[in-house]
Amino acid sequence: MGAVYEFRFQRGLASRWTLTNPVLGAGEPGVELDTGLFKMGDGHTAWNDLDYFFTEPLITSLIQSELSTANVPFYVPFGRNGDLITFTGPRLYFPQNCELMDAIFSVTTPPEGSSAIFEILKNGSPTYSSDPTIAASDYTSSAGVLAGPTTFAARTDYLQVQCTQIGSTTPGANLSVVLKMAPA
Repeated sequence: MGAVYEFRFQRGLASRWTLTNPVLGAGEPGVELDTGLFKMGDGHTAWNDLDYFFTEPLITSLIQSELSTANVPFYVPFGRNGDLITFTGPRLYFPQNCELMDAIFSVTTPPEGSSAIFEILKNGSPTYSSDPTIAASDYTSSAGVLAGPTTFAARTDYLQVQCTQIGSTTPGANLSVVLKMAPA
């Protein structure tokens, strides 16, 4: 019989996290037991300064809440570990009743030799006229220029992330993507 391993998030009440304000290790998750929200550590930012990771029910409730009528933007983070490769994301995201405002790409190991270039696709078509780019030796993308309003209204509208170029000497590694969305 094989070994059985148990994985547990760091956990505690929201008030306890705020009071102790710990620094979680890089990639270490922490969950608030009373809210169900969680944050992911980066190894140097204190709890109170980390952003929450959004869950699908929370995003849905934000879109449907009174905040949505005020057009308050929200952020959807996700990532891909390992060396960058040129790819069109196999995972489809189905945001509904919202508009893509911007996307920020970052890596923990920068591309070397040439830039890494990214694109957000709506229903398989590019959304940027000038793509977000992580310059060689840099960690964060420059702002891309959206070709126009990119609204996800139909239930069948989907979003994909695409990497069209990686560093020529070192590809770069551990991609993080943050989508800035606003209710439509």
